[in-house]
Amino acid sequence: IRHDAFAQKRGVPANNGKVVNFIRHVAPAVATTGITELANPTAVTSSGQTVAVTLVEYGSYTNISKFYERTSIDVGLKEQIEAMGINMGESIDTIIKNAMLAGGTPLFASLGGAASVSSVLSTQVLGSADIRRAVKTLKKKKAIPFQGTQGNPVFGGLIGPEAAYDLL
Repeated sequence: IRHDAFAQKRGVPANNGKVVNFIRHVAPAVATTGITELANPTAVTSSGQTVAVTLVEYGSYTNISKFYERTSIDVGLKEQIEAMGINMGESIDTIIKNAMLAGGTPLFASLGGAASVSSVLSTQVLGSADIRRAVKTLKKKKAIPFQGTQGNPVFGGLIGPEAAYDLL
């Protein structure tokens, strides 16, 4: 799973500090009154919430001895580099997932009152009704869909291997 699959991404300009600001726009009230002929519509207030993100640097390394470096075939070093790359990818994805869970409202599928991921039982499986309920919730909260095939709006979602197994 890549938890940043649907994330809003932007570059970080040099010399601008450690905080990046995003704006979460708030939709104005629905217009329910007709416009008088030759008159301008009434102005509405546009508003949004600033979401400030503080940049943090992460990293790790491993010590490789001169002996290993001199006696190992290049394949050994290449495998070590690949293992470190996989570890960094998993680390970044875990950090993103934890931030999403801390700042969002997870939707648990027919889980009989489960309030967290850790309280989900192996007998509680994801079904098509759960997907329909999730889509309904997204529509009611005015989530912005993506353009799917043939111009149909679709919502993106992330599921782990267990949920994918349940659906299949």
